[in-house]
Amino acid sequence: MADDLAAPLEALLAQSESRVAQDPAEARRLLDEAVAHARQQADDGVLPRCLHRAAVILLHLHDACAAYALCVEAQPLLERLDDRWGATQVLKLRGRCCLDVGEQALAETLLSEATDRFERMGLGVEAARCESLLSSAYRGEGNLLAAVHFAGHARARLDRTPTHLQHRLGAGEAYTRLLLARRLKSLGEGAAAAEQLAQAARVLPSGDGVGDRCRRQAGPSSYLL
Repeated sequence: MADDLAAPLEALLAQSESRVAQDPAEARRLLDEAVAHARQQADDGVLPRCLHRAAVILLHLHDACAAYALCVEAQPLLERLDDRWGATQVLKLRGRCCLDVGEQALAETLLSEATDRFERMGLGVEAARCESLLSSAYRGEGNLLAAVHFAGHARARLDRTPTHLQHRLGAGEAYTRLLLARRLKSLGEGAAAAEQLAQAARVLPSGDGVGDRCRRQAGPSSYLL
């Protein structure tokens, strides 16, 4: 799914995104205008691409329900266009929307399917992003063993690529292992808790701001994923 759209539509989306923090109402007005403009285009690829971009902006506006509705409209359009990458990105975005509203079970279903699709396309980085979000979903419902599993699996996909994403995934895994260690300690499982702490230390990225990155992983989703 190409990112570039016709200049007028691209300008509306860019203006909407730039006003998210300062003027949410204006951001939404511009977003509505962009979607209405996209619906008038003859090119079948314009509307679903615009809906996807609009859904991302709606998440920044903290309206996960409206974002999900746009995703549900966009995904079958992309499937009909045989845009597997675009359709799977939208599927992942649906999972992120569910995380934001606490629908953990549905998020797990959607993100598992997105992970499988990206794997079949040979896109390991995208699969890792999905598994990191899966970890957030399981963490949100209190299943820390599953959360640690998916966090570790996501990081392991990128072990040989020390990128910023790799560091984020390492921070996410470390944070989840710290939560599991705390729970194990409360249950009197001191040795198991110590092992989780040791593993957390091994995967925690070095450098300033690691603690902040770990704390951000506690949220329902990460827009950088």
